[in-house]
Amino acid sequence: MLPLAALALSVPLYFEPNQGQAPAQVRYLATTSQYSLYLSDTAITTNFSNGASLRMNLPRSSPEGLGSLPGKTHYHAGSDPSIWLTVPQYARVRYRAVFPGVDLVVYRKQHQLEYDWVVAPGADPASIRFAFSGASTMRVDEHGDLVLAAAGGGSGIVGRKFTKCRTDSAWRLMAVSFWLVTVRSDSVSGNMTGEGH
Repeated sequence: MLPLAALALSVPLYFEPNQGQAPAQVRYLATTSQYSLYLSDTAITTNFSNGASLRMNLPRSSPEGLGSLPGKTHYHAGSDPSIWLTVPQYARVRYRAVFPGVDLVVYRKQHQLEYDWVVAPGADPASIRFAFSGASTMRVDEHGDLVLAAAGGGSGIVGRKFTKCRTDSAWRLMAVSFWLVTVRSDSVSGNMTGEGH
């Protein structure tokens, strides 16, 4: 599990499909008082309330909403009811086959935004590679965790040294290692591998 630990939410987080309430490239969005989250086919972008922005770049994969929630979001713009929107809400969003045999699931757990790389049995976790735009630094700390600092302020742990992996019959602990592949002025990149225990 990879928590974005710095993002404490003051309201419940849910994901909405974009039906015209966000830029056209956005497939799903979530909004809180601290940030808005845009999920497109190639990126997950966090726009913070202080103006900073952080983008996790991904290979092309179409996200889908999972875990339909009972609530709806209503957008009433103007006086013409024909252009008002009623939008469903989902508990999480899944990107299928981001890498061979690897899905990405984004969701809220307690007061943190989290994302899981779901690695199918036999798939190689070393295929997982990601880059961030808008980050000033990305480093592996003394505990083996991946720590990211956003340009304009704010930082958080975006990768844990240990994560849980589901095998055919049970969950097991997996040690995760991170490597920084490149560092450029406009982007920082990394990849990870895992070894089961």
